[in-house]
Amino acid sequence: GRGDRVAVLQENSHQYFEAYFGIPAGGMVLNHINYRLSPREMAYIINHAEATALILGDNFAETIRSIRDSLTTVKHFICAGAPQQEMLDYEAMIGDASDADPGLDLKDTDLAWLMYTSGTTGLPKGVMCTHKSLMAGIHSTMLELECSPDDVFLNIFPLCHMASYSALVSLHWGCTVIVAPRFDPKMILETI
Repeated sequence: GRGDRVAVLQENSHQYFEAYFGIPAGGMVLNHINYRLSPREMAYIINHAEATALILGDNFAETIRSIRDSLTTVKHFICAGAPQQEMLDYEAMIGDASDADPGLDLKDTDLAWLMYTSGTTGLPKGVMCTHKSLMAGIHSTMLELECSPDDVFLNIFPLCHMASYSALVSLHWGCTVIVAPRFDPKMILETI
């Protein structure tokens, strides 16, 4: 529901990109989980964010099973990829969902993202990004870049990292955005 935190633990994929926009558009808060963290670190962030749902890639199913009992706030485990026992199927949920605009009256001050710091001086801290702060960053970056709808942007950053925010800027310009599944120099050079 509105205001709920939805954690996403997944490598770059079309499902992550759908969540990137769909979760905030639905009035919920996207809680990015860095897939390079240890299971203990993931559990800390998910619990600290008070995530009520977790969307995960099927390659993280065993990791989540190993910490599931410690994820005290998560009520809905949603798996993208191969269906998993005791988890909702992401594609089935999307297939059953309405494509109508939810018609929410979102405010600029509503929370859109909850990112976590690296925790270099202690435990990671939640950084609250409102719709307004994300749009301000987009507009500021647009003033510095010269892009057009004819441009193509290759996002090589993990979508769980703030650097992937540049994909938002490119989409705002109307550019075509290609999301690389991971940093693979050969694949990236071939794509370019």
